[in-house]
Amino acid sequence: MKIEEYKERLSGLLVDGADVGAITDSLLQDYSDRLKEVEELKAKDTTIADLTSKIAELNATNLKLIDRIKYSDPDPEPAPEPEVTLENLFD
Repeated sequence: MKIEEYKERLSGLLVDGADVGAITDSLLQDYSDRLKEVEELKAKDTTIADLTSKIAELNATNLKLIDRIKYSDPDPEPAPEPEVTLENLFD
């Protein structure tokens, strides 16, 4: 509900013969619905923050593993390539 609708409903309380109880109930119901929405959004924000944190941890772990793989020496001494001479040039 927009602020204009709130103002209309509140001004409706001053009209002679208005059902004050019904108007008040509708305003309070809308307010409680808004509070529920806010709580749901807070829960979703908390979940998103937790997941973001977990992703950051996983990325850090992956980067450490990549560095280990990158800087590890898989073959300490490569095999020497055969020397090319005139005798074995066409072999």
